[in-house]
Amino acid sequence: MPSTNTDKLKGQRLGNQKVIERLLERLDENDKLQFEPTIVAIENQLEIIRGLNEKIIALSDAESTPDELLNSQIYVFDMEAKLRRYRQNHVITHLQVVQPSMIVVCRCPFCSQPSYPIHAIKA
Repeated sequence: MPSTNTDKLKGQRLGNQKVIERLLERLDENDKLQFEPTIVAIENQLEIIRGLNEKIIALSDAESTPDELLNSQIYVFDMEAKLRRYRQNHVITHLQVVQPSMIVVCRCPFCSQPSYPIHAIKA
């Protein structure tokens, strides 16, 4: 019986992953007005997937739990990294449009921090 429950949850997770893929296509269209709402929608879908992952792992048997945990966490990690790249590219593009002479990519050790992906320094 637990296999039926996990199959249903896995189906829901797959559906949410497909929604994320469509939202990523929307980001690729470079619609500046839709950028932030689309990012928020993807983050909401990732939160749903995290919840489904927890339920699936709780219902999984001991043999399939490690594989299930790895697959589910890798997808979420990859999507979070992709969102960070989209945000970073969006900020750089915005700065290029607004003030191209102010863009200098900093190579300081602080740039690796998620909250400081780039620095705009007057050139």
